[in-house]
Amino acid sequence: MRTRLADLLPTLLAVTGVFMAWRALSLITGSPHPIIVVISESMAPAFHRGDVCLLWNHGASINVGDIPVVWFEGRELPMVHRVIESHWQHENTTTFSAT
Repeated sequence: MRTRLADLLPTLLAVTGVFMAWRALSLITGSPHPIIVVISESMAPAFHRGDVCLLWNHGASINVGDIPVVWFEGRELPMVHRVIESHWQHENTTTFSAT
């Protein structure tokens, strides 16, 4: 039994190390999902399918040229798009058009 636990320890250390790195990256970036993989070619030539993006939750405002990641209700995966125009509706609410 002791040898089986000793054989399992490196695997447990690897799994917990990956989890701790994910949580640390979440704290540093201020985002619950600090890494996202691009799944379509809609952002070409800037991003291509399979590119890994590091997200940074740096502010509440969205400006032209920013590339926000947006989760829409009813969709399982988020959308990554570049803002081409921004319309302010209220103090803290922004709608935007994306490409």
